[in-house]
Amino acid sequence: MSVPENEATSGARVPATLPVMVLLRTASGSPLEAEVRPALTRDVNDGGLGLEVPGLPEALASAISAAGKLRVDMDVRVRGHTLRLAGETTWLRVVERKGVRVAVLGVQYTDVSSENAQALTRLVRRRAARASAWRLVALATASLAIVGGLAYWRLHVGSAERIASVEQELTSARASEQLSKSELVLSAEALAALRVTLVERESAVTRRERELENARVELAYARERVRALSGMLDDWARIPPDGLEQSAAYHLERGRLFWERNNEAASLLEFEQAVAIEPSLGAAHRELAEANDYFGRYERAIAGYRRYLELSPRAADAGDIAKTIEELQSKLPGQGRP
Repeated sequence: MSVPENEATSGARVPATLPVMVLLRTASGSPLEAEVRPALTRDVNDGGLGLEVPGLPEALASAISAAGKLRVDMDVRVRGHTLRLAGETTWLRVVERKGVRVAVLGVQYTDVSSENAQALTRLVRRRAARASAWRLVALATASLAIVGGLAYWRLHVGSAERIASVEQELTSARASEQLSKSELVLSAEALAALRVTLVERESAVTRRERELENARVELAYARERVRALSGMLDDWARIPPDGLEQSAAYHLERGRLFWERNNEAASLLEFEQAVAIEPSLGAAHRELAEANDYFGRYERAIAGYRRYLELSPRAADAGDIAKTIEELQSKLPGQGRP
């Protein structure tokens, strides 16, 4: 069948790679080989997908080329269970890449629920989004390094060169006795003024360094969030039955589990979900406050502890929570320790 390799099926395509186990059949339904074979997805949408089946024996490659049209049974592991999809080829070709025969297929779904097709589409979109997030983190890191380097050069190198030039001129004038006493005084005053300017600019550099440090902290936090999201996307076995993931109790327990595994960033995301779903759940506010305290976000931690006391004024740990609020307030900028 001579059809372009990049021919699209219906719907918007999602370019992502996902492992799939396939069984190739003839148009009449007879298997081309007895066992399933690993493959990789290409473009995926709700109506079909592209497949690459590598490592073909010569006999199987010849059978595929001669078939013209194939039926394809596919198994995809998603969230701890297997999606079963079936389809038929709209085009196919066998190519050779670096000495390995590869079957490239365009498959249109047949006899498959729209729910399974949409679940596969959502999976590959998450994979693509995770790759984009890491590219954004790398771009932000490079931008911070460039801005910091330019600021340091402008504030330090330029001022130091001017002071060195004035000092050299002053030394030369004294040696040659070409300057009068008043001129020497004026030159000394100019030098002092430049030194004051240097001190002021060094203070500005210190402020900029603090700003850069704060930005690095935020960047590290963003990296932790991306790492947590990446881990959560790969942890399919812990996804509950349909509907349970919408409960605050589920996200609360999931956050505690991540905390026990020392994945604090993932815990923070789960506690935020629990508070968003059920704002009146006091335990969720307390756990979220502890996570914010761990990341040094003291104002959010104080607000979370106060909300917990409002919702649970007679809690057994109410006194300890009140003391914790006082300790966190002393850590806020401009607040002295008691």
